[in-house]
Amino acid sequence: MRLEKRIKDLLYLTKLDYYATQEPKYETVNVVHLLEEVVERMQPNRPNLEFKMELSEMVITGDAEQWKIAFENILDNQMRYAQTQIQVNTGGMVVRIWNDGPQMEEHLLEQVFKKFQVGQKGKFGLGLAIVQRIAELHKAKVWAANENGGVAFYVQFTS
Repeated sequence: MRLEKRIKDLLYLTKLDYYATQEPKYETVNVVHLLEEVVERMQPNRPNLEFKMELSEMVITGDAEQWKIAFENILDNQMRYAQTQIQVNTGGMVVRIWNDGPQMEEHLLEQVFKKFQVGQKGKFGLGLAIVQRIAELHKAKVWAANENGGVAFYVQFTS
């Protein structure tokens, strides 16, 4: 199963590279609805975690399926490290997903979105690379930061 997941991730990265050469077929995407759907589906994987959601309306133009995968990958990562809580916030054109787990080593903050970069509890080092590629295709920016005793991942959309 692990090998199959890795192969699927590698194929998806290749697919994203192909999309970069095509004319994008973007639609209107309600980011709040997308985040709510992803959290609702993934929350049962860690029922002991408290999810705090503070969401204000955010609509973008993009590929909804790609963003669903990006947010799933970020949440999967955050759920792996969280101790008791995950916060999901939106404001302006920024999504912030924070967990109360251990902070990331400073040198990893810049490297975490590169292919095959694996943290302590990481699996293959492809999930966040996929997030980075999706952001690039949508002219968005992603980054990680140590803050409030945990780690936050940010996605900033262009207006």
